[in-house]
Amino acid sequence: MILSFTVIPLLLMIPYVWNNVFNSTNIIDLFSNSYFEAISGFTTTGFFFVSNSELLPSSLLFYRSLVEFIGGVGFIYILIAFLYPKKEIDRFCDTFGIEKIGNSLKALLLTIMLVYTFFVVIFTAIFYFTYSPNLIYSSCAAIDILTGGYQPNITAGIGIFQASIILLMFIGALNFRFHYNLFHLKLRELLTPEIKLFLVLIAASTIIISFLAWINPFDSLFHVVSIISSTGAEYFSIGAMALPAKIYFIVLGLFGGCAFSMAGGIRIQRI
Repeated sequence: MILSFTVIPLLLMIPYVWNNVFNSTNIIDLFSNSYFEAISGFTTTGFFFVSNSELLPSSLLFYRSLVEFIGGVGFIYILIAFLYPKKEIDRFCDTFGIEKIGNSLKALLLTIMLVYTFFVVIFTAIFYFTYSPNLIYSSCAAIDILTGGYQPNITAGIGIFQASIILLMFIGALNFRFHYNLFHLKLRELLTPEIKLFLVLIAASTIIISFLAWINPFDSLFHVVSIISSTGAEYFSIGAMALPAKIYFIVLGLFGGCAFSMAGGIRIQRI
């Protein structure tokens, strides 16, 4: 497991080194910065050393987001691979809220990839019309928001773009069992105790943050979902908010999203 997270980024950083995206004349700096960038994307952390990333070639921008997608969805693959044989996978499914999909490991992995790819495609189309009429930029935005890594430029306002970001952040924080049941129209099985608690927590936190930070409910909802889903998108400076609001956001980030999702934190299932 440790080797996976140390060796794979060594391969993923090659385009950064080859294109010298940091304009570095020091080979050690170039390698360390490239390795940092690759690990940040692969773990969907979203920190970066690239200055003026919007000036990168479109191919590298897309690659950077693709590394996030590989890391976000690939982490599931790695977990399942290391939990083989099947009895350990079944135990993992029971613990983390993953719907069993027959007895085929291939079917499970393929379904996971198809579901999250579907979300990227749908929101790429939405962002194409509401964010940027460029397929590369809109697809990068979709991947970045879903995985909670690098962030697109978001302006304040109550519009379709901001609402669609809230929805995509929320989708990324839901467990895979929810998505699987939704795609198979098992509507009665959608609201598990974990999902119910997650929805109540978001609703209550939206009201609380509205008062603590003195912002309107829509802006409060945006930043609550952003923090609890580990996305980190903001158009108001959370650092400039009142101390009680900042403390509450810290607690939300600690809670995190649902188990077996793109979100981090303790996870609602454990809570």
